Amino acid sequence: MTSFGISDIAIYLPGPTVDLSELIVRRTEEGCCAERLLRAQDFTGQREMRIPDWYEDTVTMVAEATSLLLQRPGAPSPGRIRHFYCGTETAQDAAKPVAAYAQDLIRVGGEQIGPHAATYEVKHACASGTYALLGALQAIAVERMAGRTSVAIAAMGDIASYLSGTTAELTQGAGAISLLVEANPRLLNIDLGLTGIWGENVDDFFRAVGNRHASVRGRFSVECYLKALSRAYLDYKQQALTTGVVERPPGGHFLDAIDYAVLHAPFQSMPVQAMQDLLMRARGISRDQAQEELDRLRLTSSLDLISRTGNLYTGSLYLCLADLLTTEYARIGEDLVGKRILLASYGSGNTMLVFGGTVAAGAGEIIQNMQLAKSVAANRRLVTLDEYEELNGMDKFAADEYAWHLRERGSTIPSGACCLTGIREDGYRVYKRRN
Repeated sequence: MTSFGISDIAIYLPGPTVDLSELIVRRTEEGCCAERLLRAQDFTGQREMRIPDWYEDTVTMVAEATSLLLQRPGAPSPGRIRHFYCGTETAQDAAKPVAAYAQDLIRVGGEQIGPHAATYEVKHACASGTYALLGALQAIAVERMAGRTSVAIAAMGDIASYLSGTTAELTQGAGAISLLVEANPRLLNIDLGLTGIWGENVDDFFRAVGNRHASVRGRFSVECYLKALSRAYLDYKQQALTTGVVERPPGGHFLDAIDYAVLHAPFQSMPVQAMQDLLMRARGISRDQAQEELDRLRLTSSLDLISRTGNLYTGSLYLCLADLLTTEYARIGEDLVGKRILLASYGSGNTMLVFGGTVAAGAGEIIQNMQLAKSVAANRRLVTLDEYEELNGMDKFAADEYAWHLRERGSTIPSGACCLTGIREDGYRVYKRRN
């Protein structure tokens, strides 16, 4: 029987890294309340965050992640990619998708994603990447039914940016994830057509057109996350039991059939709070008992990296998935195959998607080739707070300002890097790979 899912995951993180403890000291010197910022850091669990370099944006990061993906052992040639979908809430163009811009930059072995590939962009806050993934899965499944075989990529890239001096500033981050999607996947079989959904129009988080920084009502947004998770989970559970895809263990609870849980993580502590709340509601258990269940579901095994990268928005869930798979393969090896994973993808504004699948046979080789620790450390460099302020304050939509940076800094772009090489007077963005 043909299955569909994820065959590989590639991660690109920009190099500039900010130590949040140092940032808190700077903000305190500027008059911010130290107690409030320290309390926020303690609550979120965040230690560092990544920010784009001066020549980077969503397009370049997506192109970097996808290029890494297509260079892996067993990856298809770029010309075989039939669907290239990108989820983002940091679009660079109101009409042209990130995927179309990035398509030009992705060259592996002299070949690029060809003109017969469908490219589009998906937006629903942090759940955008999951919607892109589900769209890619559906596309290749339909083509398979029609007797054709195709390969897809679901990519996601974002830059989380908030006002300086706010507690939200501590939850910034940036990066891109690229997922190889195909039939008979090598990493994760996804239960096609089985997705719990909840959504409603609320203003917990949004970014008005023309605004660089997002607006967020922190406490209300947490409440929305908790509610959406509970409702989408119930929808998923009902579908799973009705279809028989997931069977309740004899004499047990539905969640006993789940081996692992991975949730969207805007910051390290959010998934822990959300899953604990869900377990208490769904199983009618105490907080201590819920903590025991969290330990069984190995939720914290997915959350170390997010504390050191910051919020990747659409990519956060899949960074956590890669973290979990890497950690668990190191712990139990090939026993990881066949384990069932529950995933919950939240997008503020809001929507929640709960879905799942099983670890595919042969996943161990993919996980080892992923070299997650190496990917995360690849170009990491701690920046001074002055450099952070400069990078964070750059307007990468102002043609004149960006032209000045190109003149002054062009020689510092690493060889082979995907970069924004100009903004025309009409606002069109020009990209290329540095020779």
